[in-house]
This record gives sequence, structure tokens and C-alpha cells, in this order.
Amino acid sequence: NVFDFTKGDILVEYAETWDMKVRGHCLLWHSQLPSWITAGLTDGEDNGVYSRDTLLSILQNHITSLVTHWKGKVKEWDVVNEVFEGDGTLRESIWQQVIGDDYIDSAFVWAHRADPEALLFLLDYGAEGLNSKSQGIYSKSQELLGKGIPIHGVGMQCHLTKGDINFPSIKANVKRLTDLGLLVSMTEIDIKIPAAEFSTDPALQAQARDYGNLMALFLDCENCPSFVVWAFSD
Repeated sequence: NVFDFTKGDILVEYAETWDMKVRGHCLLWHSQLPSWITAGLTDGEDNGVYSRDTLLSILQNHITSLVTHWKGKVKEWDVVNEVFEGDGTLRESIWQQVIGDDYIDSAFVWAHRADPEALLFLLDYGAEGLNSKSQGIYSKSQELLGKGIPIHGVGMQCHLTKGDINFPSIKANVKRLTDLGLLVSMTEIDIKIPAAEFSTDPALQAQARDYGNLMALFLDCENCPSFVVWAFSD
């Protein structure tokens, strides 16, 4: 129950000074957890250290504390990050194993209660186009909306490779998500160049075209509020 907001406050204050909007990333993830949380797993399996109620309480405290601290200052939150496997099933994280699949529902509800004005996103990678993972995300989004859970959008990380981007597939996926009434944001965009072609003019020009085509797709969407580049120096 000890929170240090010092570095986050510096970023938020800088953004406010220069009239920038801030995305919050992220409230819940399976990775980079403190050791006192991962102590609840042995060889990746629930070992009984935490009960469902205890871990729910820990998660609620974490989400509520962060969102309340920056209430009105963070415009969009990535509430749950990378909770799907490539086949579209839910990842077997400590959250899923100890709490159950409904930990996702609870995370969105707590974030919304802490700041009803913030836009709340479900975020993942490798699901920009139509595939098994994006189908899992689509189905989960439908389920949350059907339950009245306050989800506002889906985030596409967009860790992509030059010359290997299926733009029609991404566009079709964006359309079906926005048809549900969801926003779609592109949140961690980088388009890598294979090492053998690095810094060559043709590769850089092709990379630039891919960035441009992705932006054109984004601009053609009425419900795509944010386009975030992962590495400014790329």
C-alpha cells in the first residue's frame, strides 16, 4: 500500500504545461509484477498463497489509487494489457488463475468508478488484422458491452514490420470493432526494418510509405481517437 507517483507526476505536469493529452499505460498486466505478487505462482501455477478475494482487493486498491491520483489528467487508460494468447484464449496469468476470467470485468468497473470521464481501453499486440487473437478480443469486447461493463475502446499496439502489413485486414478489423460502438486507438506504433536492409534508402522509403498508409487508414476512421508512435526516433 505504498505508492510513489513522483515520476508519473513529472510527466503529467510536463504534458499539462504544453497542452498535451496523456494516455495511461497500463493498469493491469501479467508481466513486470512485483515479487510479492508473483509469489502466488509456483512454476506458473496458482499455489494458494492468494485467495480470490485477497487478490481482487489488491487489484482494486492498485487501480483505484492510480486512476484517482490522476483523475481528470489522464484522458485514456489502457486498463488491461496483453490478456490474450495467439489462439484467442485468455492468458493464464496469476490474475486469471486466482480470480477467474471476470478479473477483466472488475478492472474496467473500478477504473470507471475512479474516473468516469476517462476513456478505457483493452490493449493487445499481434491482433491488428483479422486472426484468432483479434477474434478473441472482438468476442470479449462484445461480452463486456453486453454486460454493461464500461469499456470504451480497443488498443492496437501495432508492432509491425516493413512490407509485411495487411492493411485491408487491419481496416476490416477496425470496422467491426467500431461497428460495435467502440473506439480504436493505435497505441505503440513501430514499423521495424529487417537488419539486412537497415538504413538503406529503399527500406527507409518503404517504411515511410507503411507509416503513411497506416495513418491514412487511421484518418479514414471516425472513431479512432489516438495514434501513438512507440519510438519517436524510429
